[in-house]
Amino acid sequence: MKRTLTPRATLTVVLLTAACSSGSSAASKDSGSVTAAGAAGAQTATVGMTDSLAFAPATVKAKVGTLTLSAKNEGNTPHNLTFDDPALGKTGTISGKETKDVVVTFDQAGTFAFTCTFHEGMSGKVIVTAAGTAAGTAQ
Repeated sequence: MKRTLTPRATLTVVLLTAACSSGSSAASKDSGSVTAAGAAGAQTATVGMTDSLAFAPATVKAKVGTLTLSAKNEGNTPHNLTFDDPALGKTGTISGKETKDVVVTFDQAGTFAFTCTFHEGMSGKVIVTAAGTAAGTAQ
């Protein structure tokens, strides 16, 4: 027997789907990137690290100033987050289901790459714009 949804059942499914997918977080994720939340001197953002050897999201948008970047290992494989410029910092080993922070001060706009040194090709970047411009906007 074939079942079809009534208009009322369809509306209920749509509303439940919308309710489950909405919500807020300190930083907004959009198409593979996250925009840091907070004032330029106290920004925060989180990137996940997966067992499929990827940062999710791989791009963080921030402003010139201080960023606390939380690296959250969402799987069981150990990872780390190390900026290509050693002066910017690194997290050390992050075991499965663990989160570590790295506090970075960006003195100028630019793109700053980071990697997991345990897994070749696992990389991401922080795109920093001047404090007076919208994060992620080209100057």
